[in-house]
Amino acid sequence: MKAGEVLEFSASRKIVVLYKRFLDLLIDLRADSEANLDRLEDALSDVQRKLDDAKVPVSVMSNFDQFDWFDEDKLQRLRKTVLDLGNDLKRELQTEIQKYNISL
Repeated sequence: MKAGEVLEFSASRKIVVLYKRFLDLLIDLRADSEANLDRLEDALSDVQRKLDDAKVPVSVMSNFDQFDWFDEDKLQRLRKTVLDLGNDLKRELQTEIQKYNISL
C-alpha cells in the first residue's frame, strides 16, 4: 500500500468516526427532546385537570403535537445531512490527497 493510500484510508476512517459521533449526538438530542416533551405533557395534564375541576371549558392539550419540533422526520433529515456532508468531505479529501506525491 502506498503512503498516499495509507493517508487516504486513515483520514477516511477518522472522518467516519467524526460523523458517527455527530449521529450519536443527534440521537441524544432526540431523546432529550422526548424527555422534555413528556415533562411538558405531564405539567399540562396537571393544569388541564385543575381547569376541568374548576369547570373551565379550556383545553390546554389541544394541538400538543406542535411542541414536538424534533420528531422522527426531523431526526432522519438531520441524519441524512450529516451522512451526506461526511461523505462529501471524504471524497474531497481523497481528491486533494491524490494531487500530491506522498512518500515515507
